[in-house]
Amino acid sequence: MAGEMERQERLHHGTSENDFRSIARRDYGGCLKLNFSRREFSGILEAFKTAVPKLDREQFKLMPLPRLANVASSLGLKFRADPFDGPGGADLRGFYVATKALKQPLMCLNTAHHRTAINSAFWHEMGHHLTARLKASHVA
Repeated sequence: MAGEMERQERLHHGTSENDFRSIARRDYGGCLKLNFSRREFSGILEAFKTAVPKLDREQFKLMPLPRLANVASSLGLKFRADPFDGPGGADLRGFYVATKALKQPLMCLNTAHHRTAINSAFWHEMGHHLTARLKASHVA
């Protein structure tokens, strides 16, 4: 039994390593150039630097929910953080909604996950907010 568990662990480790290799080979710069002009991308980076002044100057650390709420509020977002119960709730990390029916865009995070996953989901959803805001300013 122990031998089988070790074999499964090595297989899992190998898979994770392969996943990271695959991610490292992606051409993120090319994807960004396809989707954003240099001016748009600079605007996104400036917005992130406003939200996180030490971006690229020190190691990114986990933030507690009240700090995430402050960052969201400072960038015009309504913020909710709750555990998502029910079928399929565990699969959802968070979401972002911006419609004319809402007075301000809404970000929701699923707190049923580990703090690292919650923080990652926050910045992922923040990316949606900043790019949507940037695109809207170029249309207006």
